[in-house]
Amino acid sequence: CVLDSVEGLLVLQRDEDTAIRLLHPFTGDIVELPPLTSLAMQLKADYTQATKLKLMRDMSASISVAADGVVRVMVLIGTTWAAVATSQDTEWTMLPWRIPGHYQPLSSGGKQYLVHDTFFEDSPEVSQIFQMEAHLQDAPKLIAAIPKKKLAYPLYLVECDSEVLVVGHKDRSFTHLAVHRLSDLVSRRYVPVKGIGDKVIFVGGRALCVSSKILVPPTTGDAVIYRRPRELTFSQYCLGSSTWSLATDECSMSMSGLTQGPCSLIPHVFTCCSRRHWYEQGTNVLAG
Repeated sequence: CVLDSVEGLLVLQRDEDTAIRLLHPFTGDIVELPPLTSLAMQLKADYTQATKLKLMRDMSASISVAADGVVRVMVLIGTTWAAVATSQDTEWTMLPWRIPGHYQPLSSGGKQYLVHDTFFEDSPEVSQIFQMEAHLQDAPKLIAAIPKKKLAYPLYLVECDSEVLVVGHKDRSFTHLAVHRLSDLVSRRYVPVKGIGDKVIFVGGRALCVSSKILVPPTTGDAVIYRRPRELTFSQYCLGSSTWSLATDECSMSMSGLTQGPCSLIPHVFTCCSRRHWYEQGTNVLAG
């Protein structure tokens, strides 16, 4: 089964022995990693084996390659744990610290980025962005604290043209979106980008930045597509005109905003390889 896709590679798990491998889908190159059973033994003893495997399948990976060719992989398991292994190891190593509560981590350039919200904590109302590096075993590093009056929760991370972008609302009315460079937010520059050219950003369930030319049905660029808070359908926000429009056709809609066998590519982007969506539908999917 496919556990994750990162840096153009697929993270695969073989069911019969939980072996993990990285696959380059276009060249066929493979890197073997230790099986998940070595990691399951390090999780809480009161979890059943089935529960442990289910938790470990909800992972986000980051990859780095040393000068000698050794591949190092860090995986985030759920929203709590992190573990590392190399192509020379025989088992995974669970890291001693816990991950800050987060949603939808982003892997880019061998680093993991996490968004942590402080809404329920005794601290100023900010959204924190943490960074972790695959070749290090250090605890997550806080790199940006964004006041919610500058960029309102929820925030989404996406890579576009090798740069990490942060997508959020300008205020809590959820009326307008803004896209910032993460590098600007780290430097406390709260100036959104003016546009993203012919690109379209998908956030919420799936974080992608693609050319508008490949979408079916065709759509204009310089836009963000996602399901707005308190709404059931997908909307498209044009950054240039600051306007909303419907992003999906009628046959792709349901009470959940998604249906199996979508009639356009946009809902499929969000449901493909989404275990949560397909489990809820009671359907097994083979993603190839």
